[in-house]
Order: sequence, then C-alpha cells, then structure tokens
Amino acid sequence: MGRVARVKFWMAMLVTIVGFVGWSASGAAAERPSTIRVGDPAKPQWAWVDVPQAVVRQTMTVLKSPVEQWMVNNMIDYGDTPQHVVIFYDGNWESCRYVIQRGRWIRLSGEEGLKIISGMFGTRLGALNAETNKDDAGRLCGSLAVLHKGPKRTYLSSDFWTRNPSQNAWMAGAIKEKRTLKQYFIDPKIEGNGAEKTLTCWIITGKGGVEQWRIRISQREGTAGSSASLSMR
Repeated sequence: MGRVARVKFWMAMLVTIVGFVGWSASGAAAERPSTIRVGDPAKPQWAWVDVPQAVVRQTMTVLKSPVEQWMVNNMIDYGDTPQHVVIFYDGNWESCRYVIQRGRWIRLSGEEGLKIISGMFGTRLGALNAETNKDDAGRLCGSLAVLHKGPKRTYLSSDFWTRNPSQNAWMAGAIKEKRTLKQYFIDPKIEGNGAEKTLTCWIITGKGGVEQWRIRISQREGTAGSSASLSMR
C-alpha cells in the first residue's frame, strides 16, 4: 500500500471511530431520562407526576427519605389564578411544595413563595370582609396553610366535629383529648374592611397539633390584585 493510500486508510478509520464515539455519547444521553416519575401511576394524575431530576435531588435534601416513599399531591389549575402546584410529602407529613410556571419548578418557601401564594389567591384575599362566610374564610386559610407549611391541615371552627365525622384521624398527635381541643373550636375572624385586613384562624395538623394563623392582607389602591404577608404562632 502506497503512502497516500495509507494516509487515506487511517483518516477513514479515524472518522469511523469518532463517529462511533459520538453515536455512543448521544445514545447514552438519550437513555438517561430527564424526568423521574414519582408517586403512584396506578391512581389518577393527582397521585403522580414526572419530576426533573434536579427537583428530585433538591427534594431529597429536604425530606431525607427515598423517592419510593414519597406521596404526591399533584394539583393542576389550583387557586383563583390557576397554577400548577405539586406537593411531595412523607409518612411524617414533612413536605416540599412547588409551583410550576413555564416549565420552571419554583419551591414555595421564603419570600418568593409567599408572593406566588398571594398572587394565586389575590381575588379572594381582596374580597374578604366582616360579612364573608366563615367556611369560605376557613377554606381559604386552610389552602394558604397547606401551601405555606404543608399538607394535612384543616381549619377549626365551632362546627368542626360536624364537618369532620372521622375525627379520630386528627387525634394522633400532641392534643389527644377532645375537651382540650374544643377550646380551639373558634370560627375564622376577619378584621378590617379597607386596604388593610387581618384573617385569624386556628388550624389543626395531621400530627394533632394546633396552629394559629394571622394573615395580614394589604391591598393597593387602583389595582385588581392584593398582596398578603403571612405570620403564624
């Protein structure tokens, strides 16, 4: 084989090898899934969701438990301004909450989370007044509590046992005696009718504890929306 022929042969081999390496790399990339299905696909879509791997890793640092043990609440078009919300939680009701906007998963924590939650319920927050039905106010407070702190929270009121016939499900934690719990059977209360309002509500958790929520609502003049700052004690 002449010199020119040998050069051509090795160039052909080089092209073949490089092409094979490129094909192998693209094949490996194609085999690596960009999302992980979390939850129970045997149930309706509220019980499972396809999650970006980066979000899975972030959630693992929060829940400190295997993905296989997570439960999912996949809420599509949730709130007054419909948003896609996903809540991951474990057997201890520890949770990590996200809203999906334009494909971006944003964790509902800190100031950014509060702004998103406020925008989701701005219409109802702005419409609150002293005449608002107590159950409507309580459900709103319950939704805000779940998004801000985690699942299995519901509002207390004077008719709590009537609304929750399976009351034993709420007695597993710190407050076990009904007579002790009944002191918190207080209807949600709204104070103020102007630009500054406060919604006060008692929330019972899946761990049997009770939280008092005071939601301060500030509504700007000349805008259709409202902003809310949340505090809990």
